[in-house]
Amino acid sequence: MTDSVFKVNLAQFSGAQVLGRLTAGLRRWRDRNAALRDFERLDDRDLQDIGVDRNGLRDLIDARLAERELRARGPGPI
Repeated sequence: MTDSVFKVNLAQFSGAQVLGRLTAGLRRWRDRNAALRDFERLDDRDLQDIGVDRNGLRDLIDARLAERELRARGPGPI
């Protein structure tokens, strides 16, 4: 049963849509890891100076990337 549901869901997307989503996911992963590496190079004092807690880095980066994706999509349907 699961296989048939999976096939139906894949049939809803064209090859270009699947490729676009895959590319966007890879880009998001790359950007997130690059940002994490940049912030992890900073010491705790530098992070404190810019108002960032080391424990909240992932949440901060995820929120910023989500905001960027929303801006890139433009206004949605009303």
